[in-house]
Amino acid sequence: MPLQLWLGMPGHLIVRSADGVHLAHAHGMPTEGSALRFTLTLPELGRYLAWAQYATGGRLVTRPFTMEVDR
Repeated sequence: MPLQLWLGMPGHLIVRSADGVHLAHAHGMPTEGSALRFTLTLPELGRYLAWAQYATGGRLVTRPFTMEVDR
């Protein structure tokens, strides 16, 4: 299904460091098809908890995931 704008953007990404010290937010950049692309610079190496949000089919989808920043 194609992406729909939500809060004026194709998607949102919320990222928090595992220790809760850092919090970041990025807007999705438009791409072809149903892909989302985010650009975000994080302040430290380590584990981050993330939530990608986007709208499709008239509903808001939130996908949690973790990522390890090692360089």
